[in-house]
Amino acid sequence: PDWLVDASETTPMFLRSTPLKTAGLKTAFAVPIVVDENVLAVLVFFKRSQSELDPKLVKLVSTIALQVDRFMQRKQAEEALRQANQELQRLANIDGLTQIPNRRCFDRVLQQEWKRLRREQAPLSLILCDIDLFKLYNDHYGHLAGDDCLKQVAQAIQQSVHRPADLAARYGGEEFAVILPGTTAEGAFQVAAQIQTTLAKLSLPHGRSLVSRTVTLSMGVATLIPALEFSPEELIQTADRALYSAKSEGRNQYCSNQLLCGSMGKTPVRLEKSKAVF
Repeated sequence: PDWLVDASETTPMFLRSTPLKTAGLKTAFAVPIVVDENVLAVLVFFKRSQSELDPKLVKLVSTIALQVDRFMQRKQAEEALRQANQELQRLANIDGLTQIPNRRCFDRVLQQEWKRLRREQAPLSLILCDIDLFKLYNDHYGHLAGDDCLKQVAQAIQQSVHRPADLAARYGGEEFAVILPGTTAEGAFQVAAQIQTTLAKLSLPHGRSLVSRTVTLSMGVATLIPALEFSPEELIQTADRALYSAKSEGRNQYCSNQLLCGSMGKTPVRLEKSKAVF
C-alpha cells in the first residue's frame, strides 16, 4: 500500500533520519515496487513541507511506480532470457553422457585455432584417442557399464589437459579428441603419456581385453603448422592414420604422424622412416 509519514518525527522512520532533518525534509511519500508479488524496492519521495495525503500526488507517484515495475519486469525477463540462451549454448556444445565438449564444439574450436595459428605460424597438435576393444567391453559388462566407462575415460582425458586453450572432446562413440594449440609434437607426446598415466590409475577392469587387464587407449598424435596448402581435415586424417598405426602395433600406446610410437614409461621410438608433416 501507499503511505505517508512525517519525516521529522522524533522516532526515526528512516535509517538516515538526521540528514533528512538537516535538509529540511518533513514529509515522505513511499510506494513499493512489486514484481511477481515480491517487493524489490521502495520508491520514496520527500517534501520540505508537511502535507496531507493528496490524491493527485498518489496517482502521479503510482503511475511512476507502475512504469518502474514494468521496467524492472522487462529487465528481469531480459536477464532470464540471457541466462537461458547461455545455458542452451552450453548444452549445445556439451556431450550429454560424458559432460565434456562434443563433436560440434570440437569442430568449431579446431577451425578457430587453425585460423589463429595460421596467422601466428605456430604449431597445432591433435590427439585422437580410441578405447581399446570397447565393443568387447560392452558385450561383457553391458551398455550401462559401458556408459560409465566412457564417463570415466572422458574425465581422465580432461584431467590430463591443463591449459585454458586446450580442449578435450568426445569425438564420437568410444573416440575422444584433444586439441593442443601452440603445442609441438614433443609437448603432445607428454600429454598423451599423461592421459595414459591418469587412465592407468583408475584401473578400470576389462576382462575381455587382449592387451591389458584394465581399460586402455590407443592414440594418434599429429602436429603441423597451419598453412594455406593444408586444412584442418588433413590434420584429422593424419592423426587418424597415426591412431591406426597405434592399433596395428598392438594398441595401448600412442603413435605420431612421424610414425613415432610410445607407451607408458617409454620414450617414443621411430618405427620406420617417414617424411614429417612439417
